[in-house]
Amino acid sequence: MKNINKLKINHVSAHEGKIELHIGLINSNPTNDSIVASDDKTVLAWTIKKFGFNPIYTSAGSSMDYAKENGFSNDDDAKKLFRKAVRLSKKKLTKLN
Repeated sequence: MKNINKLKINHVSAHEGKIELHIGLINSNPTNDSIVASDDKTVLAWTIKKFGFNPIYTSAGSSMDYAKENGFSNDDDAKKLFRKAVRLSKKKLTKLN
């Protein structure tokens, strides 16, 4: 079993109108299991803050480019939601809204 403390978010995808965050060891293939799937920027931000995120080592699925095919209203909506969550994760999070 992998040491959970060494796992970081290493893949982002869109599915059924939600962002899925996957974890794995840095520079490894993403796991098939997502650690969270949410359309709430605060939930995503908490997860990003807890597990860590480095854009250099994180891949994004093509579902992020074709978000409309994956439950979002527009193709760029998944990326917008993820960017909002990343920005929010850099702030002091004291509670879930």
